[in-house]
Amino acid sequence: MRKLAAILAFLLFSTTSAFGSITLIAHTTAAGNNGATTGSINTTGADLIVIIIAAQLNKSIATSDSKTNAWSLPVLDSTQASTGANQALYMSWSFPTTVGSGHTFTVSGTGLAAGFMVLAFSGAGGMTNSAFSAGLLGGSVTPPFSNSLIVSGVSCNSTPSSGSFTINSGFTITDQQLFTGGSNYAGAAAYLVQTSPAAVNPNWSATSGTGTCEAGNFVFQPSVSSTTGGSYIAKLHKAPKIPWDRPRRQVLLETRI
Repeated sequence: MRKLAAILAFLLFSTTSAFGSITLIAHTTAAGNNGATTGSINTTGADLIVIIIAAQLNKSIATSDSKTNAWSLPVLDSTQASTGANQALYMSWSFPTTVGSGHTFTVSGTGLAAGFMVLAFSGAGGMTNSAFSAGLLGGSVTPPFSNSLIVSGVSCNSTPSSGSFTINSGFTITDQQLFTGGSNYAGAAAYLVQTSPAAVNPNWSATSGTGTCEAGNFVFQPSVSSTTGGSYIAKLHKAPKIPWDRPRRQVLLETRI
């Protein structure tokens, strides 16, 4: 039993230490009727790009960028229609194969009154869990790993049209859009890199008050460190030396993201 415990502890340490750190590389925002395109930013080093979209419910939305990366279909809270409200929060993400200077982002849709926020990160892997809710609390989420990324977003259908959004629980707001009639819904995005996994449910608010809102929280795990930048890392480990142990056994540990 002591031998098994030692090996498991060794493998756990090896797996945990393979995770990298997550850093915000760049961010931008845009808004407009029928969608909009952002100004350019430099995304060099980014391996995850997230777009938070504040708009009407049940709209057909497309996300794209100037470097023709592949994007997920915008995620929408399927329970929002039951509240009778017209606002909705959407989220789309990309694991870009091409990044760099002059990078722009487009959100489009017929009749879409969208305000959207773009966040580019390095060191981030796949999404592990998420939560949506009507109101200003998106729902509690607990990352499965240390140093995970949590992105929070909010969408409001009429206000605030002045002032600014705020958020608690240690989150940092990157960008926000105020409500503009005939153009876009109000929205904002924020993020937190959580050192140790713990449940969190940040509370959005606005200095001038809010209308009917929808919020959401999205958890992304840290990526696996690799000098080659590949999609996995494979290392050959030897069990620690124990006096009463048999000849050391080699264990191939492969961690995929």
